[in-house]
Amino acid sequence: MKPGRLLLDVKKTEPKETVPEGFVPPFGQKPIKEETVDGMTVYTVKTPTVCPYDFSDRPVPCQLALKYNWTRSLGADTSDALQELYNYVRIHTGKVLLELSPEDCFCVGMAYTSIALETEQVSGERAVNSVSSENAFYCLVNYMKGTGDKSVIPTLFSLLYGPEDLLGDVLTICHGKQMRNAPSHGAFLGPRYDFRSPDFRRSAISYRLAICRYIMDQIYDWGRGIYTESFHSIPTSCWPDDEQLRRFAVEFENSPFLAMNYAIPGKRYYDGVFLECKNLLEEY
Repeated sequence: MKPGRLLLDVKKTEPKETVPEGFVPPFGQKPIKEETVDGMTVYTVKTPTVCPYDFSDRPVPCQLALKYNWTRSLGADTSDALQELYNYVRIHTGKVLLELSPEDCFCVGMAYTSIALETEQVSGERAVNSVSSENAFYCLVNYMKGTGDKSVIPTLFSLLYGPEDLLGDVLTICHGKQMRNAPSHGAFLGPRYDFRSPDFRRSAISYRLAICRYIMDQIYDWGRGIYTESFHSIPTSCWPDDEQLRRFAVEFENSPFLAMNYAIPGKRYYDGVFLECKNLLEEY
């Protein structure tokens, strides 16, 4: 989706300040209040308003993404950090993401994933979520392609199997190219087929099931319901929960992809969506 106006209005939440006994403030803050609640000593600490870490040696998108990720990890208000990242890339165009190394793409992709999945609609629009999901998909796939690290696959699953309209635009563009480039499909649809129809968009979005199964098969045993690889020190806040995975398994079993070699369209559309996300960054 083409990025729209600058993001100026995001719902704010109050930071959490009270911490239980035994909690060590991560930045050495001194408690500003001490009280006893239900026989337990509880301290209140003030969350730093400025990130205490120095990210100045990283590209600017990384600096802003790390600031957002740090703020989010504290449960504090992320609206200012979100606007800084979103507006910086909006103003400086997608080129700043294309210039990132695969390693630097990780933190940026994680930040955009959180924005895509968690930000409420702004003025009744989902443009912020859609653009963020496309940026996240590009960054996370670019990271995995460049490093071979599959730990981002569950996060990609959440992007794909989240709200249908998140990656709906790029899935539709990819689907249209697949149909036009396949002689049998092109002849069947005919030259006057409306590639902008709601039915065509729904058909395009359904291919997210094939992509999800294709990538998750690399790290997940559906029969036993467990991950086949261990990932240490990896953020899992955007990973699917057990209920989401069960719901997906049921939907996939009832889809036409189960009766076909789903890995073929899964990989083709996985690569195709990545390319379309990259094309959008180059264009805007």
